[in-house]
Amino acid sequence: MRLTTYDNISGHHQHIFVSSHFDDVVYSCGGTLEALARTGARPLVVTVYASAPGPEMPLREEALSIHKIMSLPETTPAQEVVEIRRLEDAAACEHLHSDYLWLHYYDKIYRDTPFASDERKIPQIHPDDRWIETQLAQELLTVQQRHPDAIWYFPLATGHHVDHLSVYEAGALLEQSGATVYYYEDFPYALRAAPLSLEDRMSELKRSFTPMLVDITETLTCKVEASSMYSSQTLMNFGSQEQLVEQTTTYPRTIKPESGRCYERYWQPAK
Repeated sequence: MRLTTYDNISGHHQHIFVSSHFDDVVYSCGGTLEALARTGARPLVVTVYASAPGPEMPLREEALSIHKIMSLPETTPAQEVVEIRRLEDAAACEHLHSDYLWLHYYDKIYRDTPFASDERKIPQIHPDDRWIETQLAQELLTVQQRHPDAIWYFPLATGHHVDHLSVYEAGALLEQSGATVYYYEDFPYALRAAPLSLEDRMSELKRSFTPMLVDITETLTCKVEASSMYSSQTLMNFGSQEQLVEQTTTYPRTIKPESGRCYERYWQPAK
């Protein structure tokens, strides 16, 4: 079910997954969503960058390129692209029996701030985008104060996508307020090699975490089905539908291979 405002979040939403973009939580946590739903819970997916500017803002080169990869005319208006992605997200979340809420922030490709990187060419948050993490954390803190028992899940920002980095920082701020926060491994970014690997990100954070495994053996098929519903993103993120299935089914088996089971892994900050 779609929620339209923060006020729609209720005490039934004990598990709140914060997604940078429309596909991130389903790609990364889809098995957990379905597993929770099968216990009678009502998982909630909150997608941050779920809006777009009007036609008065010219599309930047990065947006034109991504529209082309999505098999859309390069000049397709941003709002039209976002609507396509919303339809995909609604179908995927419904398939996983999860509620969903779309926020008002713009994807990086639709913002007019420059892209930034460090001396290694690794993407970083531009100073002019720092307001996002602060404002987002303030909004989510209001929800946390109404529902203090909620468990939150934020991206670890493996792969260093700038939008994921901002959402991670918002999660860290919420964590400081006393919220229970877990960080999930951004998929398929978690498959990347150095210097953008999961190990690189964990080392960069210089924090102690405890891993928490969720067995998704029985829900992996549902996750693959839901992930496949983001058809506009398949080529860009996986190369093909066949690779989506292969990577989405293989990675969960590598987390604890000796068990013969499939898992999604979360990281809880040490107290």
